[in-house]
Amino acid sequence: MPSNWPCPVFLLVFILLALVVGAYYTYIHPKQIHLESCYLNGGSCLELWNCEERYQSRVLTTCINKRKICCMQTIQMKNLQDAEDFAE
Repeated sequence: MPSNWPCPVFLLVFILLALVVGAYYTYIHPKQIHLESCYLNGGSCLELWNCEERYQSRVLTTCINKRKICCMQTIQMKNLQDAEDFAE
C-alpha cells in the first residue's frame, strides 16, 4: 500500500519555496521616491533650456512627471562654495 506522505510534503515544500521567493522580491523592490511640489516651493515647471542651472531646484519635484525641471525664482545653492561665490 503506497504512502500518502510524499504528496503533502512536496506540496508544503513548494508553497514554502513560493513564499520565500515572493518575500525576497518584495524586500528588494525599490522604495517609492517622495517628490516635493515645485509650485508650493515657489518655482515653476520648465524645459531644461528655459532655466539657468543656478536656478534649478536641488530637490526632486513633481516636475519630473512632466519630463521637465523645477525652475526656482531665486538662485539655488548646491554647496558651500556656491554660497560663498554668491555672497561676493
